[in-house]
Amino acid sequence: MKAHHNTERSGKRTIDLVSEAVAAVINGTQ
Repeated sequence: MKAHHNTERSGKRTIDLVSEAVAAVINGTQ
């Protein structure tokens, strides 16, 4: 079941992307 392992990696990457997006929004509002 490689899918689960890949999902974990994608999850970490998604969190990083979300964090970047949030930071961009915060910087944009200020």
